[in-house]
Amino acid sequence: MEKKLLWIILPVLIFVIIGFFIGFQNKLNPPEHGTTSQIDTKIEVEENDKFCETDNDCVYVPTWCSECSCGDFVNKLYQQKHIDKYNEACKNLVSKKCNIQCLEFAKCIANRCTRAY
Repeated sequence: MEKKLLWIILPVLIFVIIGFFIGFQNKLNPPEHGTTSQIDTKIEVEENDKFCETDNDCVYVPTWCSECSCGDFVNKLYQQKHIDKYNEACKNLVSKKCNIQCLEFAKCIANRCTRAY
């Protein structure tokens, strides 16, 4: 009885360990540059970079390697920082062109750059 139980538990345990390894592989290892998995790379925008006093403080930054994204808005002082992060994360990526129309514009609301329609 114990051998039967062992032969049931062992394969399940191995399957779970392999599943965790495969599932978290992208979290542990970023996608290779120039691959399609790079399209799903999101460039995080820190909340501190969104601080603003007027609408003119806010500018657009890309946040996904995919061209089918409307990005986000940050204080213009941090725009180059985010463009550099985008260029590093998305270098060598070749993807399809996207005809997405982003109708949002930058607005400073409660001292935070945000999107408005």
